[in-house]
Parts: sequence; structure tokens; C-alpha cells
Amino acid sequence: MDKRDVARTLEEIAVLLELKGENPFKIRAYENAARAIDGLSQELGALIEEGKLIEVPGIGETISGKVAELWKSGRMKYYEELVDSTPPGYVEMLRVPGLGAKKVRALGGALGITSLADLKRAAEKGEIRDLKGFGEQSEKKILAGIALLEAGAGRRLGGEVRPLAEDLLEKLRRLPQVTEAEVGGSLRRWMETVKDVDLLVATEDPAQVGKAFVNLLPDAGVIASGGTKISLRLPDGLAVDLRLVSPQEFPFALHYFTGSVAHNIRVRARALDRGWSLNEYALSGTKKHPPIASEADLFRVLGLATSSPSCAKTAGRSRLRRRTRFPSWWPSRT
Repeated sequence: MDKRDVARTLEEIAVLLELKGENPFKIRAYENAARAIDGLSQELGALIEEGKLIEVPGIGETISGKVAELWKSGRMKYYEELVDSTPPGYVEMLRVPGLGAKKVRALGGALGITSLADLKRAAEKGEIRDLKGFGEQSEKKILAGIALLEAGAGRRLGGEVRPLAEDLLEKLRRLPQVTEAEVGGSLRRWMETVKDVDLLVATEDPAQVGKAFVNLLPDAGVIASGGTKISLRLPDGLAVDLRLVSPQEFPFALHYFTGSVAHNIRVRARALDRGWSLNEYALSGTKKHPPIASEADLFRVLGLATSSPSCAKTAGRSRLRRRTRFPSWWPSRT
């Protein structure tokens, strides 16, 4: 477990509390705590062991105790109780664009809808339009949103997605606030299929870059938007995530958001063997290391070889660009 796992658990708690109609201040407390932990530059484990987690702004005594429980045991009783008391389909229904927790609760209470399949059947039968706060247009939007989720549920061929990702990357690189930008995740590992697109940007002005990114894709729906990450869903169902880091953090973030989980675990262990601690933001420790200004520098410091993309991959990229067509809704390449 790492801090991202803990942050995601806190985010899920906030969602579950909202689905139960809990106090907004309580919901916001868990959202703030999730952001605080996700943005930590210190090691979460060390803060917990030293009893200093409560000193982090946005984390109170109650949440600090629950985070410590999760970190040490891999479980959190409070989270498990919330999951057990929430209809399992409620969280899935929140993925439908335009459906918030209040509407999900209303659908469950009025029509007994507790799953995405129930929701689709009710909308197709015209049962939702007469409910207070919905209407015929809402019903149509729900069906369109479900269709969008179904279209994006599976994985895509990397060759179909890569040209779109590289086009978006070129546009990000033109922004004056961006110092570096790269594709990450499965696409950068040249996996045959991908589930989404991961983009990473180095900037000193994340708010401005995030705003520009959303404007680059006016037809996309916003899944999540924060200071370090923006998630969009394109009209064809493909998800695009933008990570925003500082130029100093970029080499470490690029490595972290490229590697598979197994790879990152092995590399972090290699760093520990050499007296350092590696995360997505820095390589730290009492032992000094040479300056790291690129991913290649990081690999050299850790005694690992680096290599350029093979000729086969470069040739494959050219062929993919020639034969892949951009969808009609894709913004102009100029």
C-alpha cells in the first residue's frame, strides 16, 4: 500500500458519505484529507510512525487515526462498514454523466434502482421522466451516459489511441506555461491495448495549464478536476488523465506514471538498497546523489540502463499514424 491507495480510500469514503446523505462538512473533511495525503512530499509511513500525520493541514485527529489503521493493517473498519451499508450499484451509477449522489439516492428511494442495469431498464421504459427533479431530457441524458460508459468499458488498441494522444501532447507542449510534457502509462510502455490515456506535464502554473487542457477538449466531460490531476472522458468513451507536477518533480513522476506496479516496486526497492527513498516526486535520503534532471539521470543513479525506442517501434508509429483516422469530433490539429 502507498499514499495513493490511502488517498483513494478517503475519496471513496467521501463518495459513500454523500450517497448516504451525510453532513456536507464531514464529506468535505475526507475530500480535503485525500488531497492532503495525495500531495504529501514526505513519506506517509514515517509521518504515521512518528505521530506527525495530524500536523498535516487538512487532516484531523479522527481521520489521522483511521489512516494509521489502514496503513498498518491494510483495512479500515469504518470504510468497510460504509461499503456494507451502501447498495453496491450506487457507486457505479455515479459514473453516469450528470448523475450526482442526490439523484442516485432519489432513484433508489422512488424506483428501487440499485444498479446500472436497473437504471437502464427504467430509463428505456420511461419510468424516470415523471420523478421530481428529472424529466424527459434527463432520461435521455441518462441513456446517452450509459451508452457512453458501455462504449468505454473495454480496452482499446494502442494503435487506435496513440495518434490522438500524440496530437493532444503536441498541443500541450505549445502552451507557454508547459516546460515538459510526455505520454505515460500503457501507451508509453507500448502495450498492445490500453484502457485510457495518461499525460504528464511539468509546469509552475498548474491551474492555467489545467484550464487550457479542458478547453482543448470542449466536447469532453469532466470526471474529476483538482490541482494535480484532471480526468476527462471523450465523446467515444475514452478517458484522458492529465497529471500536473513541477519541473523538479517531472523526472520522478514520468518514471512512476510510466512503469507498471511490479516495475515501480522493484525500482523503489533498488533505491532503498542504495540508501534512498523513491516516490513519484523525488529521490530522497541522507546519502547524496548526483543531480537528476531527467528520467535517464534517475536510471543512471540507480545503476540501470536506458535505451531509445527501437527502430521497429518508430516504424510502427509511422504506420499507425498513416492508417488511423481521427474521429469527426476531434479538435483541429492546427
